[in-house]
Amino acid sequence: MKKDIVMLITDTSIKSIILENIIKDGFIPYLVCISQAPEFLKHTVTQIILIIIDTDKSITELTPFLTLYNNAIEYKSIPLIITTSNWQEEESYLNYSVWDFIAKPIKNCVFQLRVKNAIQHSNFTLTDKLLYLSNYDPVSGIYNKRHFFAVTRKLLNDHPNKNFAIFYFDIQRFRLINAFFGRREGDNVIKYIAAHLQQYQMIFPYFSYGHMSGDVFSFCVSFNTHDQLVALSNKLYNNLETYPLPFAIQPRIGISLIEDNKTDINILFDQAVLASKNCSTNYLQHFCFYENSMNDKSIEEQYVVNNMKEALENDQFIIYLQPKYDLRTNTIDGAEALVRWNNPEQGLISPNVFIPIFEHNGFIVNLDFYIWDQVCKLLRRWLDEGRPIYPISVNISRVDLFNPKLVDTICALVNKYNLSPKLLQLELTESAYTSNPQLIKKRMASLREKGFTILMDDFGTGYSSLNMLKDIIVDILKIDMRFLSDCEIPGRGENILGSIVRMAKWLDLLVIVEGVETAEQVNFLRSIGCEYVQGYYFSKPISIGDFETLIAKKSTFIPPPPDTNQTISADDVWNTTSQLESLFSNMLQAMALYEFDGTNIEVLRGNDTYHAMFGYQEAATIRHIFIDVISDSDYENIWNAFHKVASNHQKAECEFCRKPKNGNPKWINMKLKYIRKMAKKDIILVNLCDITSQKIMEMEVLKYRTALASKENTPQTILIIDDAEVNRTILSNIFKGDFHVLQATDAKGALCILKNHNSLIDLIMLDLVMPEMDGITFLERKLTIPEIAGIPVIVITADDSPQQQNRLLEMGIKDYIVKPFVPAILQQRVKNVFESIKYYNNKLEKIK
Repeated sequence: MKKDIVMLITDTSIKSIILENIIKDGFIPYLVCISQAPEFLKHTVTQIILIIIDTDKSITELTPFLTLYNNAIEYKSIPLIITTSNWQEEESYLNYSVWDFIAKPIKNCVFQLRVKNAIQHSNFTLTDKLLYLSNYDPVSGIYNKRHFFAVTRKLLNDHPNKNFAIFYFDIQRFRLINAFFGRREGDNVIKYIAAHLQQYQMIFPYFSYGHMSGDVFSFCVSFNTHDQLVALSNKLYNNLETYPLPFAIQPRIGISLIEDNKTDINILFDQAVLASKNCSTNYLQHFCFYENSMNDKSIEEQYVVNNMKEALENDQFIIYLQPKYDLRTNTIDGAEALVRWNNPEQGLISPNVFIPIFEHNGFIVNLDFYIWDQVCKLLRRWLDEGRPIYPISVNISRVDLFNPKLVDTICALVNKYNLSPKLLQLELTESAYTSNPQLIKKRMASLREKGFTILMDDFGTGYSSLNMLKDIIVDILKIDMRFLSDCEIPGRGENILGSIVRMAKWLDLLVIVEGVETAEQVNFLRSIGCEYVQGYYFSKPISIGDFETLIAKKSTFIPPPPDTNQTISADDVWNTTSQLESLFSNMLQAMALYEFDGTNIEVLRGNDTYHAMFGYQEAATIRHIFIDVISDSDYENIWNAFHKVASNHQKAECEFCRKPKNGNPKWINMKLKYIRKMAKKDIILVNLCDITSQKIMEMEVLKYRTALASKENTPQTILIIDDAEVNRTILSNIFKGDFHVLQATDAKGALCILKNHNSLIDLIMLDLVMPEMDGITFLERKLTIPEIAGIPVIVITADDSPQQQNRLLEMGIKDYIVKPFVPAILQQRVKNVFESIKYYNNKLEKIK
C-alpha cells in the first residue's frame, strides 16, 4: 500500500503553515495526541511517510514515545521532525534519532525544504530496510538463516585448508519464558544471545553467526583442537547462565565437525541439530558432537513430538502406582504415581523415551498437570467409595518450578477435589535444586506452608547434596539402591548409605530407599534402621485396579528372617524412647556406642557422663574419633579389644591414656560389649571409667620400687630451682652432706633437667618468684607430664600469706617453707617429707 500519511502529533493549536504544506504536497494529515500515537503508529506503519511532533511541552513528557520510536526497527524508515519553541532541547531530541528539529516561529520555505528532504530520506531508507530485512533478523539484529548460510558458504570456500565446526543451539524450554514472563522478556533474551555472538566475532578471526528462528542460533568457527570447541561450548553456557531472570537460560548445543569444506551447509546444519537433540538431560551435559548413529534416534524423537498432543488429548497417558512399604509393619504405606504411554501403534512406550523429550520441549508441564489432576481425581474417588486411603507422591519437573503460578495451581487442584494436602506428596529430583536454589527454596517453603509433604528424589547423586539439605527444607529423602552399585570400593557405598540414614534420623527426616530387589538388600536396610522401601522385591509399578485389589486384601509381604542373635534392633540404636536410650540416660558411668569396621573406631552416641569425661559439647561429639590423642601402643590395645568383641560377639576390656593438647592426661578403663551388626559395621557398647588417680598411685609405687632397687647405697637427689645464686648456695651447703644436689637457675632449665634425669630426682625445692616462668606456672606444667607429676615439691618463698599457702597445698606440694632459712628446721622438714612418702608407699604396698 502506498505511503501517503503524515502523522501529526500535537498538543497545541495547529499553525496553518504546517497543515497547508502537508495538503499542498498531496499527503494526508492525520492528527493524534501523544497518548494515542503508539497505537496509531502500530496499525498504520506501512502507510506513514513522515511523523511531525508539534509541541511546546518538555521532552520528558515525550520520552516514552521517543524511546519506542528509537528502539523499534520497523520505524527506522519513517523520519521524525520536531517543531517546538523549546529550542534549548534540540540536542536531547536528536539523541533519539529525530531526523530534523525546527524551532518556532516556523518559516514557510524552511519548513517546506526540510519536509521534502525528510520524505526523500523516507523513500531511500525504505529500500535500505527491505534489503536489511532480507539479510537480518528483525528481533536479534544479526544475520537470518538464509544470509548466515550464504556468508558461511563463502567463509568455507575462502579457507579450504582450515578446520571448521558448525554450532547449533537453542534454549531449553524457551517457550516457557514467553509463557511465564511475557514475549517482551523472551525478545530480550534473544537480543542478549545475539550480543554475545557479536562479541565472539571480535575474538575469533574466522567466524560467522546467525539467528535461525525463535530461540535457535547457529555459528561457524575455525578451530585447531577438540578442546577449543569444548571450551567455547562452556563459555557460551556460562555467558547465558548469567542472564538476570529467575529461569535457567540453558542452551542445548550440537556441534558438527566439518570434514570437507565443500559439504552442503544444509547437511552440516542438520547434523548439528541432531547432535543437540542427543544432549544428555543431565544439567551438566549441555553439548554433544554429531555421530552417524544419531539419525535413527532422531526419527524416534520426531515420532514422539508429532504424537504427544494427540496422546494427551486422547488419554493415552496412563497412571501406574508403585507401592511403598513400611519395613516396621511389612505393610503398604503409600504409592508413587508413574506414567506410561499406551500408544495405539507401538504399545507401551517407556517413560525413558518420552520424558527427556518432554522436559526439553516444555511439554512436560502439560503432562505433569495431567498426572496431578488424575491422581487427585483418584484420591477423591477412594474417599467417596470408603476405600483405604494412602498418600500418593507425584513428580514435579524442574521446568514446573519456574512457573510463578505453581503453588496456586497445585493448591487449586486439591481444593477442586476437596483433598487434604497431605494426601498429595510432591517429589523433586535433587538435580532440580541446582538450577535456581533460591527460587526453589521459596517454592518449597510455600508448598510446605500449605501443608504438602516434600520429597527429595535421587538424594546423594548430585554434587552438593548436603549443602542443599542445609538450605532447603524437605520432609523425606529418597535414595536409589543403585547408589551402591556405582561404588568401586567394596563396602564404601553401604557405609555411606548407613550414614545418610543415620543423619536423616538426627534431622527428623524420613528415608525411602527405592530400587530394592533382593532379600539381602532388605536385611541390609533393616540393619541400618531404614523404615520405608520401594522396589521390585515388594511390587513393580502396577495398574490402579491392581493396586486397589492389593490394598483391599490388606496384603503384607513376608520379610527375610532376622538375625536372632541380635537382641537390640537398629531402631533402638537411634530411637530416643528405646530401652537403650533409657539405659544411657540413667547411668552415672560414662557410656558410648562405637562403630567398628575392622579399621576405624568411631563414636555414634554418648551419654552426658561420657561428654563430661572428655569435655565435649553435646552432639558435636557424635562423629568424633577419640583415638587421635593416644599413643600407638594404646591404640593397638584398643583395636585388639574391638576386634576381639567384633569376632566373638562377647566382651573385652582394655586401658589407655588419653593425652589432649590442652588439659591433663587421663587414664581410662574400657569394658566392651557386642550389640549388633549394622550394614558392614559392628555396633559395640562401651563403659568407660576414669582411673587416673589409681594410675598415678601405681606410678609412684613403681617409682619407689625402682628407686629402692637402684639406689640402696646412693644418696637421694634434690633439685633446687631458684634464680638467686645466694639462695641456691645456702641450700646446697645445707644438704650436700646427706643428699646429691642438682641446681637450676630458672623453671625452663629445671624442666630440661627433669626430662633427662626424672628417675634420679627424689625431691624438688622450688622458689616461686622467678623470671619468664614463675613457680606456680612450673607446678601447673609439671602436673601435665606423667613422668614427673609424682615427684614431691617443697616451696621456698618469702610470701607467708595463708591464701598462697592454701592454693599451693591444693596443687599437691608437700611443704611450704618461708624465707629466711633456719638450717636445722629446713633439714628436719625435708626429712619429714621423705618419711611421709616412705610411710605412704609402705601402706600402698600392703593394700596391693
